[in-house]
Amino acid sequence: MKFHHTCYLISLILIVGIIIINQPYDDAKLSNTNKERNLVSLPIHKEVNMETLIRNVAGEEGVNPDIAKRIAFAESSFNPQAKNSNSNGSTDKGLFQINSIHGVPDSCRLNALCNTRWAIRKMAREGFGAWGASEHNWE
Repeated sequence: MKFHHTCYLISLILIVGIIIINQPYDDAKLSNTNKERNLVSLPIHKEVNMETLIRNVAGEEGVNPDIAKRIAFAESSFNPQAKNSNSNGSTDKGLFQINSIHGVPDSCRLNALCNTRWAIRKMAREGFGAWGASEHNWE
C-alpha cells in the first residue's frame, strides 16, 4: 500500500513540475528586483529580454525606448557580451558598446543591466551623441 502512495505522490510531483516548467515566461508578474535579475541572467529569448530591459530602464530615465532599442541593436545586435577593438586602442563592450575611454569597468560593461543603466543615463544627460558612429543604422 505504501508503495502505491509513494508512486502516486511522485507522479503528482512530476506532473505539477512539468506544468510549472511549461508556463509562458511573463516578466510583468515579477517584482522590479526579480525582473532585473531575470532579465539579466536568464538565457530565455535573449532578444526579447534585452528589449524589455532597455524599455524598462529607458522609461525610468525618460529616454525614448524605441531609439534606445535601435541603438543597442545597431551596436551589438542585443548581445550583452559583444566586444570590439578600435584602431586607437580603446575597446567597446556590451549591449550599448560602452567605450573604455569612459572608465566604466568591464564588470559593468559586460553586465546587461549595468551597461544599459549607464548608457541610458548618459543618453538622458547628454543625448545620443556618444553613439553617433552608428547613427546611420538606428536613425
